[in-house]
This record gives sequence, C-alpha cells and structure tokens, in this order.
Amino acid sequence: MQTESTGSGPDKTITRWILRAVILVLLIILAFLGLSALLSPESHLLHGKMTLSGRAKSALLGLGTVAAKNGDVPIAAVILYGDSIIGRGYNTVVRDTNAAGHAEINAITDALARIGPSRFNQLSRDSLVMVSTLEPCPMCRGALLEYRFHHVVFLRGRSFLHWFREFGKQLKYEWNKEKGTDEAIQDSLLRMHPGYDSTRIDW
Repeated sequence: MQTESTGSGPDKTITRWILRAVILVLLIILAFLGLSALLSPESHLLHGKMTLSGRAKSALLGLGTVAAKNGDVPIAAVILYGDSIIGRGYNTVVRDTNAAGHAEINAITDALARIGPSRFNQLSRDSLVMVSTLEPCPMCRGALLEYRFHHVVFLRGRSFLHWFREFGKQLKYEWNKEKGTDEAIQDSLLRMHPGYDSTRIDW
C-alpha cells in the first residue's frame, strides 16, 4: 500500500534556508547603513573631532608605554567626563592572560571601580567621552554600546579592509549560531538575581 509522504524534512530545510537568506539580506542592509553612519561627519558613536588636553595626551602615552613594557600591544584609553579623567586603561591581554583585557574595557572597569556602577550609569552621556589611541575592535564597541557611550574618539582608525573582514566574521557568526532547547537553565539562574524582573526584555 502506498503511503503519503509528509515531506516535513525537506520543508524544514527549505524554511531554514529561507530564514538564513532573509537574515543575510538584512545584515547586508545594516552593514551599508552602518558604513554610512561611520563615514558621516555627524556621527559621534564611532569617531569624533576634539582637541585633547595635554593631561589626556600624557595619560594615553604613559598607559600605552606600560602596555608595551608588559609585552602587550601598546593601546591606551581614557574616559573623560568634562575636564576630568574618570577611567584609564591599557591592553593587558598578555600580562593578565585575559581575553577581554583591551584598553577600552579596562578603562570602563577602572571607571566603575572608581565611582561605582550606579553613579557611572547616572552620568550625563553628553559629557562622557571614550578616547582610545586606536579605533575600538568589535568587542570593545559592544562594551561601549552596553555602557551607553555616545561619544567615542580614536586617534588612529582601522582600514576599510579590516572592517570588511570583521563584517564577514559577523555574517559567519549569524549564519552558524543556534539556539539551544534548555532555556529553563538560564531562567532559573536569572531568578537568583535580587533585581530580577520577568517583564524586562533584556533579561
């Protein structure tokens, strides 16, 4: 007796490829929009024009020198709030065997340690500036977005080829990532947090 084939397997495969194609198109559109923002003189997120004080320049040079002496790539960063330096950082990947030991992230960590996370979050973002000797990498850019930096200044930019390669990595990540089935594990962990709020979309 002939049985009717449901075709669920191929259908699922086709659906998955369609979804991936849609994601790819959206990422390409976002890439063009991001590039336009990057090249726009009005964009303050990725670059800026400002005159650094002698104190800030001296701090960056000194911090970068420490990184070089430790065998790290000599990149330095400072966080300015008005005329004050509230955070300092330099690369410590080699020194501390820390994958996240980049100058910008260390500067944020230093600022949080100095004034506390609560006060840092309350600072006016119009007066808060991250200054780095080199254009932040994707990891550091993520940290800058997470901590709501609106003004980022770098002294030396990265090449278009560099960002083109990074975009390729991002596409590969989006293509290959998978969502697991044990979401309850993270839910149970979040409930341990004293500030847990089930209505927050970012939990």
